[in-house]
Amino acid sequence: MARGYPDYQNPVNKVAGRLVDFSAIVVSQLGVSPLDGLGRLAWFDKFHDNLSAWWIILTHPDTFAVISTDVSEVPPSCAKLTPGLSGGGCGASLFHTSTYTEPSPTGLEVSMRVNVGDAYITMGYDLFYNGTHYSMYVQYYALARQIILQSAIPDFVIYTLPVSYRTGTWLTIKLVVDWIGQKGVRLLIGDLFFDLSAYAVRAAPSVFLDSLSIYVGAHGLSAAAIPQYLGHVYFTMDEP
Repeated sequence: MARGYPDYQNPVNKVAGRLVDFSAIVVSQLGVSPLDGLGRLAWFDKFHDNLSAWWIILTHPDTFAVISTDVSEVPPSCAKLTPGLSGGGCGASLFHTSTYTEPSPTGLEVSMRVNVGDAYITMGYDLFYNGTHYSMYVQYYALARQIILQSAIPDFVIYTLPVSYRTGTWLTIKLVVDWIGQKGVRLLIGDLFFDLSAYAVRAAPSVFLDSLSIYVGAHGLSAAAIPQYLGHVYFTMDEP
């Protein structure tokens, strides 16, 4: 006589066969989840402690990069990058670099606070591999509300934020790059999708050892520049 549960009713099988919503797990652990839920989360920062994970470059004495509780996307704090009042592109930049010897498609997601100061936030990658420096960046120019793609072709405006994006809104941007094919994959701006497969990455000779840097920086263009705020940064690998 049979004993126990039939296979289709066994509690172990019912749990093991269930599809797991990893985005929900990430939300519960980190407070926010990757924008499109794709890729393998490899590194993140919510700016709750300090900036010791970053290599900080300040280009003028009145520029700063600090943890701040002025505002936050995920309480209690965020990163505050002050581009200073000197203008001319001075600012504060954050780099996070890791050993990178087998290129694969990667994703970089950054949330930033919408404002109208005369400054811009730049996010993107620098890959040093086999004697070549590859890069691709996205820039948010606050005053003109423009999102600009920086790739192998001349910089161009890929999207302009409508006025319905109020000052203080948290805007999330994700850039996915295929380092094997040396081209973009996709750009997500909030819930908007842009295909980047037609845009190649920049390439130039390099003497640096193989590594990948993710970069976020805020730079002022005039004395009207105001502090820029970052809510979170996600770095993902194995993007489709």
